[in-house]
Amino acid sequence: MPVVAAIPAGYLAAASIATTVAATAVSAYGAMRTAQANSAAAAAKAQQDQNNAILAQRSANDATARGDVEAQQKANQTKQLIGQQRAGLAANGVDPNDGTAVDLQSDAAGNGELDQLTIHANAAREAAGYQAQGANYQNQAAVDEASSQNALSAGALASTSSILGGAGSVAGSWYQYQYGTRKVAA
Repeated sequence: MPVVAAIPAGYLAAASIATTVAATAVSAYGAMRTAQANSAAAAAKAQQDQNNAILAQRSANDATARGDVEAQQKANQTKQLIGQQRAGLAANGVDPNDGTAVDLQSDAAGNGELDQLTIHANAAREAAGYQAQGANYQNQAAVDEASSQNALSAGALASTSSILGGAGSVAGSWYQYQYGTRKVAA
């Protein structure tokens, strides 16, 4: 039968304590690295949301500007239509400043103005949609920024918890070695 040398209990206890300390350090480091990665991901998402909010505001500004241009074009078309009506009436011997001719021009002007108001209202609704979208992005960015900070706090707590748990295990192992082996030896 082969002879097996006995490993002293002190060496086993020291190895157990060292292993617990190392596992605790790795666990604490892992918790912090995970927290940092989660925080960085949330911060990147917040930046993306901020960028999207900026783009939404630009789209809102563009919708308003396009509405203004389209309404101005409609105003010009209406003026041209009224000018053509006046010229046509005058060419046919009708006084463009009297009776039905005035009513005809007035109707054209009213319809043109209604079209302009509709164009402005549609542009304003489109812009409001983009502004609401931008506000949603801003709100989500705030949530993501808070998540970033919370991830760091949670990592610090998890790391501290790992350290305290490991310290408790080390203390328990040391106590067991110090007092548990003496009882057996006595």
